[in-house]
Amino acid sequence: MTHEWIWLGWALFLILAWPHAQRFKHKDARPIAAYLIFIMTCSLAASLVFFMGTWAVAQTAAGSEISSWATLLIVVAAVFLAVVAGNYAIRRPPPSEPEEPQ
Repeated sequence: MTHEWIWLGWALFLILAWPHAQRFKHKDARPIAAYLIFIMTCSLAASLVFFMGTWAVAQTAAGSEISSWATLLIVVAAVFLAVVAGNYAIRRPPPSEPEEPQ
C-alpha cells in the first residue's frame, strides 16, 4: 500500500515541478533546462537528506525501530531542503558562452 503512495507522490511532484520551475527560473534560462535542473537537484538533495537522516536516527536508536514521527520529520526536512536547493539551482544565471579569440 505504501509503494502506491510513493509513486503517486513522485508523479504529482513531476507535474507540479513544471509551473514552479517556470515561475522561479532565471530570465535567461531555457524552460526545459530549468525544469530538468530543478527535478534533478530536488531528487538528489531529498534522497541524500533522507538517507543520511534515517542512518543517523538508526545509529542513535541502537537496534530499535525508527518511530513514524522521526521518519515524518526526516521526510519533511528532506523535501524542504530539496526545494530550497532546487530553487537556488534554477535561479542562477546560465553559463555564458565563451568568446571566440580574435
